Amino acid sequence: MLEEVGATVSVANNGIEALTLLQQAEFDCVLMDLQMPQMDGFEATRRIRAEPHLSNLPVLAMTATATTDSRLRCIDACMNDFISKPIQPFQLHQIIARWLPQGTLRQGPPLAPPIAPLAKRKPSDSSASIDWSVLAALIGNDPQRLRKFAIKFLESAGDGVREMEAAVARGKVQAVRDVAHRIKSAARSVGATSMADMCHDLEQLAHEQASSELARAQPMVDELHDQLQQIAEQIAQHVDGVADD
Repeated sequence: MLEEVGATVSVANNGIEALTLLQQAEFDCVLMDLQMPQMDGFEATRRIRAEPHLSNLPVLAMTATATTDSRLRCIDACMNDFISKPIQPFQLHQIIARWLPQGTLRQGPPLAPPIAPLAKRKPSDSSASIDWSVLAALIGNDPQRLRKFAIKFLESAGDGVREMEAAVARGKVQAVRDVAHRIKSAARSVGATSMADMCHDLEQLAHEQASSELARAQPMVDELHDQLQQIAEQIAQHVDGVADD
C-alpha cells in the first residue's frame, strides 16, 4: 500500500533490526509495531530518541490496542502518532502524510474504495475462510491485487504455522505467542476471522507455565494448520483463472 503512493519501504522484524537499519540509511518515518520479539516498540523508540541525529524522526505507533493506557505508553516513549490495526489504506496514508513534507506521497486511496460484485462462488461450509469483502475493502476489488494479496497472506501464514509447530516441538511457549501475534493482525486484515481468533488464544498462553501451556498449544496449532489448509483451498477456488502479473 505504501509503495503504491510512492514510498520506499524497508522492513525490520524487531526493534534490534530497526535500530541497525536506522544506522545504515536515512529514513523519513518509522512505523513502529508495539509487540515484537527481542525488543518491543517502546524500547526501540526510547533508543531511537537517545540518538541525537534521530531525536526528531517521526515514529508512528502501529497497534491493535487503542486503549488510553496503550496511548499513554506510546507518548511516554516519545512516539508521535498512532495507526490502528487492522490497517485501513486511507487512514494509513493520511497519518503518514501528516508527518512528511507536503507532496512526499502521491494521492492516497479513496476513503471508501468502490467494491464491485465479485463472481459468485459456492459459499464455504467451514468457518475457516476468508471474507473477501473485508479484503476488497482493504485493497480494492481488482482481481489481480486480490490474488496477489491473498497468496502473500497464505505464504506468510504458512511460514508462521510452521514456526509455531517447530516452537511447540522445542517447548518454546514465548515463540508460539510471538508468531501468533504476528499472524493475528494479518488474518484480521484479510477477513480470516476464525484464524485470527485462534491466534489470539495462542497469544494468551502463559509463558511461565511452559509444560501445561504446551499441552494446550499443540491441538490449537494443529487446528490452525487445518484452518490454513481450508483457506488455501478457498483462495485457490476464488482466484482460479486470474493470471499472474
